[in-house]
Amino acid sequence: MLINVAGYTICTVNDKKSISHGQLSSSEFTFFLSLATVVFMLPCIPFLGLSITLCPQTFVIIALLTLDKLAEFYTSAACLRLLSAFEVKAWLGLSLFLSYASDCVFFGEKVSLVKALCLPMVFVGLMLIASDGSSLKDKLSPKLLATLALYIISKYAYGLIMRAGEPYLSKNAGLLSAMALLTLIMLLAVIPKRKEKGILNSLYAQSERDCSYSEYKHALLIVFLTRIPNIVGLLSENALIGISLTLYSFVQPLILVVLFMIGVIKREHFTSKNLVGSVMCIAFIFLFQAA
Repeated sequence: MLINVAGYTICTVNDKKSISHGQLSSSEFTFFLSLATVVFMLPCIPFLGLSITLCPQTFVIIALLTLDKLAEFYTSAACLRLLSAFEVKAWLGLSLFLSYASDCVFFGEKVSLVKALCLPMVFVGLMLIASDGSSLKDKLSPKLLATLALYIISKYAYGLIMRAGEPYLSKNAGLLSAMALLTLIMLLAVIPKRKEKGILNSLYAQSERDCSYSEYKHALLIVFLTRIPNIVGLLSENALIGISLTLYSFVQPLILVVLFMIGVIKREHFTSKNLVGSVMCIAFIFLFQAA
């Protein structure tokens, strides 16, 4: 879990910088993110323990994973464009409740009174963080709320689809197949924009951007290179899903804790709601884990 948190924290911070500075569109972000993931997963194939059964159920699982990752990447880029990484992780922490309920209902985990009491307290802490700040309130439009809802559901659904696909293919085989298919789908959306000057020049020219071309290329490079720790995050994430959907979803609040600690070290300003909400999340997350 700690390896997963470290890998995803690096990616979250850098993705926010790339989208803000390079002004990447959701389609550009999705294409380069999926492409880079496939590129860095290919050398790892001998160590991934890939297994796959050729049957209709396998293709259905891969299709569902592809659609899920498409929704996750698109909504992630849209959310990071308007909100801070800290705020996004606060909202994404709500997937924890869906995952814990799924573990209890579908996968035979016994309901724990201590855990059940911790979850509402984590929820209150997350809401204090997510609802704080006048800038967030101004941006909290119906469209953004719908985007956040889809982002939360897609993140939760990934673990559920992976667990459902266990009889037909290994988790890493499902992930690699979905990312490869997503890359091809996004490539079809990018290729028609190609011009004589090259694909990057063409993509840069398609949108009105305040950033320079060099800043745009630098942002894409960051997105590409941060897929290295992202691979570590993805593989450890798949391992967590095999243990418990709740553990898988607890990664998001833990990333929130790390982002809070980074903010403290950098001496960033925290409002009273931020501070109280962060302390509540930290305390009850650790109590949940102890239980």
